[in-house]
Amino acid sequence: MSGIQSVQNTALVKNLDQLTSTNSGKKSEKGEQPNFAGMVKNFLETVNANQQKAGAMAQEVVEGKTDSLVEPMVAMEESRLSFQLMLEVRNRVLESLKEVQRMPV
Repeated sequence: MSGIQSVQNTALVKNLDQLTSTNSGKKSEKGEQPNFAGMVKNFLETVNANQQKAGAMAQEVVEGKTDSLVEPMVAMEESRLSFQLMLEVRNRVLESLKEVQRMPV
């Protein structure tokens, strides 16, 4: 397995684990049931943080503040993968919504 595939698999598994473990139907500390909107909001915030981190690391490389290209490249790949995962989740949710709309009442 190549290094990029390993990074892709690691980032994807990390995002999926986060998505499922944070809101897997368990009650929170306050005794409330987690909701889908909260789960999506947390996931979007994570994707946004990954994008900002990758952008900042790339900017450091451009400005010559760091000599290492490995860490910025890994951050950019994680950012790309989390964004792709977000798009796939969005597409699946939209497909499900359309399927529900097509159901006879």
